[in-house]
Amino acid sequence: MVSKFLLPAIALLLATACVPITAPAAPANASPLAAPTAAGQPAHQTIPAVEAARFPSPDQAWTAVVENGGLRLEDAAGRVHEIFPPGSTITSVTWSPDSARLLALQSNLEPQNPTGGGYAIVGPMTIWALSIDDLTPAQLLTLPGSAEFQSQLQWGKWSPDGRYVTFWAGPLSAAALADGLPLAILDSINGAIIPLNQAAPHITGYQDWTSEEASLYTTDYHDWSPDSSRLAVTLGGGREAWRNKSLAIFDLASGITTPVAAAAGQIPGRVAWSPNGNRIAYAANPAETADLEPSTITFDNPGIAARRIYLLDAATGGVRPLNDEDSFQDAPVWRADGSVLYYIQRVDDRLQLMAADPVTGMAFGGASEPLPDLAGYYGLFDWSSLLRQIPD
Repeated sequence: MVSKFLLPAIALLLATACVPITAPAAPANASPLAAPTAAGQPAHQTIPAVEAARFPSPDQAWTAVVENGGLRLEDAAGRVHEIFPPGSTITSVTWSPDSARLLALQSNLEPQNPTGGGYAIVGPMTIWALSIDDLTPAQLLTLPGSAEFQSQLQWGKWSPDGRYVTFWAGPLSAAALADGLPLAILDSINGAIIPLNQAAPHITGYQDWTSEEASLYTTDYHDWSPDSSRLAVTLGGGREAWRNKSLAIFDLASGITTPVAAAAGQIPGRVAWSPNGNRIAYAANPAETADLEPSTITFDNPGIAARRIYLLDAATGGVRPLNDEDSFQDAPVWRADGSVLYYIQRVDDRLQLMAADPVTGMAFGGASEPLPDLAGYYGLFDWSSLLRQIPD
């Protein structure tokens, strides 16, 4: 799946790519596919938005509104609280899972002239933290390193305990965003940046990381353990989803990223940690299919067609396929109680939402849609229309 954040952000950056930048539970015998639900999140962006962007809190009690570089909060009663005035170069925010705190990105990108024509970097990117209790912003950190090479930040995924949030940072480049940037973790309490590897965004210089150390800009490619102690992550740059990727586990306490040995012969993609923490579901294709048809972005590409769902035992490191279905599979999503694993599967000339018993692999079929001509964005799919059919 192409992240909810990926396509709007890339489109925005592509539109400005030539703009100069100047540095200073169901019954046991019933199908689990029963009723549709709706979901959706706004895109995050570093370049100042043309129109107001609204970010509701998870509990729906507040809405953060970013407009003209300013930030205001609107409460459920309609009262407005100005946090930063227009012109402050605030460009995006992210809410903690409990809605108690808000992080705001001050990009320090300013138009070079009133009619456009590019942006000037007037300072390093700065992150502000705001508690709903007092609505007073406090500077959490200024991103270290060269402002020229740290002029883009994209928010990622919060840890379940609400303390940590992943993010990507790097140069303001559409190509760099599409091919992946280094992923790091921000401690939202003390402002510490926790690197997943030596290519963390505390370094200075776009040239300082390799493709293997990057991660594609989609929150579907990493997931926290339920206790917030570890992060499962698909690493590897290059926008082609079927090649140059590897699966690893980052341990927060030790700061060590460990490759998953049992997945060494695979090209992983989407990952999903089970609610009880025992398993990690992920989609992957065999590594030997990666370069058979590298320029084909259809289901005729063996690297795409061979994608299947696998289960990783979080304790032993063992890997097994979910089932023996010989058909394209993608997008694992766990039911909240861990009893069902949802995913997408090709069935003849259609793509179908499936619901499987993670122990036996036996699956029910649900909603479906026609097979598209193209296999997503370089093998990354937007599955939102089917995944919305997953019941509560």
